[in-house]
Amino acid sequence: MARVSVPTKQDFDWLRAEMVGFIRTQLIAAAATLRLAEQLQNGGRRAEDFAAAAGLEPAIAFRFLWALASSIARASKSPRTVPDSRASHEGCTPALVVAP
Repeated sequence: MARVSVPTKQDFDWLRAEMVGFIRTQLIAAAATLRLAEQLQNGGRRAEDFAAAAGLEPAIAFRFLWALASSIARASKSPRTVPDSRASHEGCTPALVVAP
C-alpha cells in the first residue's frame, strides 16, 4: 500500500516563497517592458501619466504600480534581503540598489 504524506508548514512556506518569487519576477519583467525606469528618470509621475505613456488603461496602470511598489516594500523588509553597501543615496532602500 502506498504511503501518503501530509504536507507540512515548511512545504507550504517553500511553495509560497516560490510563488512570490515568480510574481516579483513577472512584475520586474513588466516594468522593464514598459520602460518604467526611463519614465521615472526625471522624477515621479502620476499613474494616469504613466498609463498614457505606456499605452495602458489608467486603472490597470494604477494596479500594476501598486503591486510593484508593495512587492518592493515587502522585499525590503524580508529577512532574506541582503543590504547593499553601495546604497549611498540618503533614504535609498538597499533592496532597490541594482549593480551596474
